[in-house]
Amino acid sequence: MTNNGRKLKRYHPGSYIVDSLESLNMSAKEFSIRTGISERTLSDLLNEKGDITFDIASKLGAFFGTSSNFWVNLQNSYNTYIKEQQTSKEVVDDYSLLKPHKQYLIDNHLIDANDSDETVVIKTRHHFSINRLENLSREDLMVSFKKDDEEINKGDKFAQNLWLAWALTEARKIDVEPYDSQKAVVLLNELKPLMNKDPKEFYIELVDRLSKHGIAFVYIPYLEASHIYGACKWLSSNKVMVAVANHDNRADTFWYTLFHEISHVLLEHKRYCLFQCDDEITADIIMTEILFSDYKWPEFVNRGDYSEHAIEEVSKINQIPPYIVVGQLERMKKINKGDEVFSKYMISYSSDDFNEMREKAANRGI
Repeated sequence: MTNNGRKLKRYHPGSYIVDSLESLNMSAKEFSIRTGISERTLSDLLNEKGDITFDIASKLGAFFGTSSNFWVNLQNSYNTYIKEQQTSKEVVDDYSLLKPHKQYLIDNHLIDANDSDETVVIKTRHHFSINRLENLSREDLMVSFKKDDEEINKGDKFAQNLWLAWALTEARKIDVEPYDSQKAVVLLNELKPLMNKDPKEFYIELVDRLSKHGIAFVYIPYLEASHIYGACKWLSSNKVMVAVANHDNRADTFWYTLFHEISHVLLEHKRYCLFQCDDEITADIIMTEILFSDYKWPEFVNRGDYSEHAIEEVSKINQIPPYIVVGQLERMKKINKGDEVFSKYMISYSSDDFNEMREKAANRGI
């Protein structure tokens, strides 16, 4: 039996049987009879389709005067080589999907700028808890429901699942108390005082408050290709994830998105993963019923007085910051971004602050 100088690990063990039959001038049928290996099994081996089992290895060892381990090792070496080739291809395929989002991963300290392509893939797989990034290209992998909205349908499915995979991974690390619908009805009003603080002051408090209501809150930086601003997904009957991506760094947008997702929790939309991609969807309802519960919002809007005094008055009555009022008026096209009241009252949140606080929350074992 000869290997003709070939590297053993690169060839299927069947190729060595072929070589041996040629040197012995023996037909496959005769070899089958002499070894007790069925013709069908032998045919598969000779065509490099079957695997050498321990039983076959024993029969081959007895015929050729070798140990059974010799043939088992040949098969293992070949399988290892094939797996290495497959793994290399998988890395290339996964990297091609990640490449458009590489800067996003760098900016959020998930990978280093000088990482090799393979390292980028390995780090991302580990961080997002998935064996193959290619699986994130499946439309039905994590998103069982997408809103019938033009904006969300423009989003790249891989980017959407990538963002959501990160959110789910982070949310599962957060311990929460069991969700209680009766206690949760006052949740939104409990959160209103946090609007007067900046992320470094309110973030961990927000996580703690929501966790007491069965909600695992996570901030996941906005991934432009996803077109996702927020998401809500029940992880169990007693735990729900609420994730927010503050895409424009505006304080009012953050709270609108958060309240929007929490409204899904209160309505107990447990069957689907719900995305928010349009700030205006249900924003009027949330503003009227929750944020402006102590003031008749339609009357304020219809009066047309959007002066600083009027804005501060409605903000004071409803115990919310002026930027919430200004943000809603701007969305309703009652004022413009260039107006003086918009410039005076609108507040921006830093993505860096959110990332810093998210990491602090994770490090303290929330």
